[in-house]
Amino acid sequence: MRKFYCGIFLLLLAAFSFVIADAQTKVPEGAKIFVAQMEGDFHDVLSVEIVKRKLPVSVVTEEDAADFILTGKVTKSGDKWYNSALGGKDTQEGSVRLISVKDKSIVWVGEAGDKGVLWGSLSRNGQGKMAERLIAKMKKDLFSAK
Repeated sequence: MRKFYCGIFLLLLAAFSFVIADAQTKVPEGAKIFVAQMEGDFHDVLSVEIVKRKLPVSVVTEEDAADFILTGKVTKSGDKWYNSALGGKDTQEGSVRLISVKDKSIVWVGEAGDKGVLWGSLSRNGQGKMAERLIAKMKKDLFSAK
């Protein structure tokens, strides 16, 4: 009987530690996010998408006022004639990371391309599409209840 209770205790302890670890990866509602300068004004597109998708955070214009910093880059893929003709490969790829100001740790990372999966070159593409995908992933990963 003692082994049974020890087993139950260890199971509950493992479950509790999983819940604590999951809670620590979430960004608290009302947190202040500063979107750092990125090439091609991608930071402006990301800021607009954060507000548009109604994430429960505030976008601030001063890094000193932020709880988290969103930084990243946009890379362009090689322009080959067969990629544009067949509409297969992304022409741009964006990657971002959310960094906690308090302990300088990476809280979340995301990456997305600019081409549509089903419609290829016929769908909306470019920085707007990348920002839309990245912020949708951020919202799902950090602010959605599981």
